[in-house]
Amino acid sequence: MKIALSVWKDCISTVFDAADQLLVVEKNEAGEFRSLNVRFHSDDGAARAMQLKQIGVDTLICGAISRLQEAAISAVGITVHPFVRGPVQDVMDAHET
Repeated sequence: MKIALSVWKDCISTVFDAADQLLVVEKNEAGEFRSLNVRFHSDDGAARAMQLKQIGVDTLICGAISRLQEAAISAVGITVHPFVRGPVQDVMDAHET
């Protein structure tokens, strides 16, 4: 499973629609995490949704998000967990449990 988190420095970005960077985290079969920083290619909501789908994201964890953007991402089969705040590590720890 690949999880994308909209990030700014080491925290979840306050507003997804304005974010330009993602941390994509994947857990391998040995239980180890691999992460990759990804930048969005566009500000367009549909293009962002397709970019997430193309890199294989299953779940997006983000801060505030517009209804239009959330709908576009959900429409391509990605689960959205909006209105999350805090340091990335704390959010990942909470998501695992």
